[in-house]
Amino acid sequence: MSRPAAYAIIMAGGWGERMWPLATPRRPKPTLKLPGSSRSLLAATIESVTPVVPHGHVYVAADGGTAQALLDLDPDLTGDRLLVEPLRRDTAGCVVYALARLLAAGAPEGSVVGFLASDSLMPDTSGFTVALSRAYEAAASSRCLVCIGVRPSRADTALGYLELDLAEGQPAQAGTVLPVRRFVEKPDAATAQQHLLSGRHLWNMGTVVGQIGAFRSAMSAVATDLEAAMDAAVAALREDDAERVRAALEPIEPRSIDYALLENAELAAVVADIAWDTLSGWEAMSRAVGTDMQGNALSGAPLLTDVTDSLVYVDPSASTQRVAVVGVSGLAVVVTAEGVLVMPKDRAQDLRGVVEATREGVRIRIAHRERG
Repeated sequence: MSRPAAYAIIMAGGWGERMWPLATPRRPKPTLKLPGSSRSLLAATIESVTPVVPHGHVYVAADGGTAQALLDLDPDLTGDRLLVEPLRRDTAGCVVYALARLLAAGAPEGSVVGFLASDSLMPDTSGFTVALSRAYEAAASSRCLVCIGVRPSRADTALGYLELDLAEGQPAQAGTVLPVRRFVEKPDAATAQQHLLSGRHLWNMGTVVGQIGAFRSAMSAVATDLEAAMDAAVAALREDDAERVRAALEPIEPRSIDYALLENAELAAVVADIAWDTLSGWEAMSRAVGTDMQGNALSGAPLLTDVTDSLVYVDPSASTQRVAVVGVSGLAVVVTAEGVLVMPKDRAQDLRGVVEATREGVRIRIAHRERG
């Protein structure tokens, strides 16, 4: 029996507000390269997928604001391999549009499709490739949607978790495919510590694999609005009617595919025992760069005096600037040609609410928080 066709959709929408001023609308997060790396985040993701999915079946989904920057990075994305979403509807809209594109192009509903984030950080992708292959195998042989969960290595409050449906004392061995009991929201510190020790909680790395028909079945069961939008988009795409495609997607509420579909669907997860992080903000960059004896994560050539537990990142685009930091602790200081950021490291998740894209670049919202 022949294996079903395999496809991969790398979700690269949005420019990455939490990584400003390194990421900008003209240099979106998927195009960034970590210090010391010759590959962008997007290129590294594609490379990790191609041992499992033929290169010609690896697509990149992006919105109109970031598509040109991605094309500049990888001209091979021209043509049908770059899926430019007609309007932004978060990852729920991305999944619906990508599935509609495949169906309109004639992909059978038995085809296996994987959706992956474009901002994963993995020093060695071989373990992930093994887990991804296992997810495709499991999805091909069942009508279940299959996630990849990473065994946590720290108590992290910025990541979501998958709680496995395990009996007391049952081990979650790497490479096994186990049922998911529920999604767990980003926890507080005490709960994150419990998840670290429980043996049944995995980090949700944002990868889900399934047959097109399995996605349809899940939508039919718990998200009929997504199924209706997908079918309407397929019909419009077959007629090459861009306005109807946009109209089909417009009713989709902008939200993640986790909230819109996966939290209420029947899921399994491949247990992955790999080194993994996601470039969700400057705290993640600190972990990727590594710290010195004073707890500082440094990139570029900043001058430091009496500085501890801080991130100081000087981008090569700002190489003409001399950057000195004196007598501080727990700060993030980022200098690029685009701008300068100074904030407490523990406020990194607030950055998204401060910056917004404009036609000219990025505008900074000015907000004052009362001291209480």
